[in-house]
Amino acid sequence: MVPVLDREINELYDMCQDKKFLNGENMERTFDILKDLQEIEDRFKKHESDAVKMNEWQEVLETQPTVFENLDSCREEMTLRCEMWRSLHSWQEKEVVWYKTPFAQIEAQDIKMEAEKYFKVAMKLEKNLEPNLIQEKLKTAVETFKEAMPIVVAMRSDKLLESHWQQIKDLIKEDFDINAEDFTLRSLINLDANQYKEEICAIQLQAEKEASLRADLEALEEQWRRIVFPV
Repeated sequence: MVPVLDREINELYDMCQDKKFLNGENMERTFDILKDLQEIEDRFKKHESDAVKMNEWQEVLETQPTVFENLDSCREEMTLRCEMWRSLHSWQEKEVVWYKTPFAQIEAQDIKMEAEKYFKVAMKLEKNLEPNLIQEKLKTAVETFKEAMPIVVAMRSDKLLESHWQQIKDLIKEDFDINAEDFTLRSLINLDANQYKEEICAIQLQAEKEASLRADLEALEEQWRRIVFPV
């Protein structure tokens, strides 16, 4: 039984090494790849469970526990490939929704948190897998959203006045209306506004300071109006 289990684990390890799992051309066959990986994962979990039980029996019988040499390596290789393909697939599903979201309804903080989570996955994959187009596509897609969020937050500020908007439009060299129903997150990204991130955020910060100053002046004026001077 031990040789059979060890051989099957080794076979799964070899299956994990199949070049198709790192071949970017197979991104057009995502569902097939995910299905293949799921089958490998299901088989591995069963073999891993059998290996644990076998070692437990061997301990009860006071015999030397069998070391399944490729068990840990198979788990690592399989997990990385599963995580890469599943992450790309789930991220692309999120993209479809986010790209269609009207600008005024964008939940920037939620997208930022998701982008940071997926970016960590992409970096882990980059570190532990040989270079491949699947991982690169995931990283690039996540970076696009990650970099856009500070601009979304800045341009969603209610302290921006028409003068500030004109500065932003002059900077981007495009005229647009963020309140238009057809102005979405994709619309913003297509404007290639990321290259002006620092400038746009600076304009937003200035607008916030000006709004704060106006509020202070209005409060001061109100205080003066309430003062009754003796005649």
